Amino acid sequence: MHQRLEKNARSKEIIAYYETIFAIHEAIITLANNRWLAQVIADLRKILKLARLQQLNAPGRLEQSLSEHLAVFAALKARDCEGAEAAMRTHLMRQREALRELARNQKSRRLA
Repeated sequence: MHQRLEKNARSKEIIAYYETIFAIHEAIITLANNRWLAQVIADLRKILKLARLQQLNAPGRLEQSLSEHLAVFAALKARDCEGAEAAMRTHLMRQREALRELARNQKSRRLA
């Protein structure tokens, strides 16, 4: 799946990239076997779906997202729990900032 993710990022196929990310996330959620986590993620996805896809069009965000996902994958593959947590925290914080920037830009356009 990560090879497909890299291919999608290189070719700027954002829809395919997003679909692959979704599949990767689902695999990790399944492996975690944590119903509470699965529910929280499902609820967040309902709220963020459109914005998550849109922010991948921001300059450099697709490449940044790919790098973040590969860092999480490398830590999981190495069975490095602390590294995986740190990589995931970095990804979530950058995702949050990208979403905030998207919201600021949309608000600016509405006010103009």
